[in-house]
Amino acid sequence: MMYIKIAATTAALLLGSSLGQAATTSSFVGDSTFNAQCNQGVSNTDCEAAVGEIRGGTAGLGGDWEVGVQNPPGSPQDVQQWAWTSGEAVDFTFAYDALADSLSLSLTTQSASASSTTMVAPDAFDAIDTLFIRARSEDDTNTITLSNMLINGMAIPDLGYVGGGSANANYLAVTDLAFDDSWTLTGDVTAVFDGALPPERSRLDVNFKIASVDVAPIPLPAAAWLMLAGLGLLGGAGMRGSRRV
Repeated sequence: MMYIKIAATTAALLLGSSLGQAATTSSFVGDSTFNAQCNQGVSNTDCEAAVGEIRGGTAGLGGDWEVGVQNPPGSPQDVQQWAWTSGEAVDFTFAYDALADSLSLSLTTQSASASSTTMVAPDAFDAIDTLFIRARSEDDTNTITLSNMLINGMAIPDLGYVGGGSANANYLAVTDLAFDDSWTLTGDVTAVFDGALPPERSRLDVNFKIASVDVAPIPLPAAAWLMLAGLGLLGGAGMRGSRRV
C-alpha cells in the first residue's frame, strides 16, 4: 500500500556541530498534534524519556517550583525556585552530558541563577530522535517566549505563545541530531505577565521534551489513488507515443 508523509511547516537548518551533525526543525500547533506523534496518541510517557520545565510561579511563596527536570516524565527531580521579573530576558541552558550521564536545566541572570540536574541511566538516550520544545500560556494577558536559541552553537528558530490554553500550545521539534552524544541548547526565556507575580505552575511554561517518535505514515485517500493511477496511465501512453517513428 502506498503512503505519503504529511509534515508540519518545516525549516530545514543544517546545524554543523563539532560532530558534523545535521539537524532539522519543524513547527506545529497543539498538544493534540504532539500526542498524535507521540506513539500515535497513546500516553505521552510512552515516547518521552525526560522533560525539562521552566514555568511561572511565586518563587516558593506557594510551595511551588519554577525550574526542574522530570526524569521520568511526571517525576520532577532537583527542583529549584526562580523569582521572575516581567519582561526580563533570562539565559537558559538545557544540556545532556553523555560522559556523566546527566541532564541539566538552568536559568541565569547577572544577579541570580538556578540549576536542576538529574542522572540518567547509561544508554538511556540511545533511541531518542526528537527534542520537542513547547511554549504555553493559559490566558491572553501573559506571554512566554524563547529567543536566540542555539543547539550545539547553531541557531534554531524562536518560539513563543500568547494565551489560548494547552490545546493551542506552540511546538518546535528538533530532529536529525545524535541525542545519545553530548549536546547543549541555550537561549533566552522571557515571561511577560500583568500581575505582580506570574501565573503559578504550568499555566505559563516551557517544556523541553526528549522523545523517541515513530510517526506513522498517513495513507492516501481513495481520490488521490485514482489521480495517481490516471497520471500513471497518461505517462505510459506518452512514453509509447514517443517511441513511434
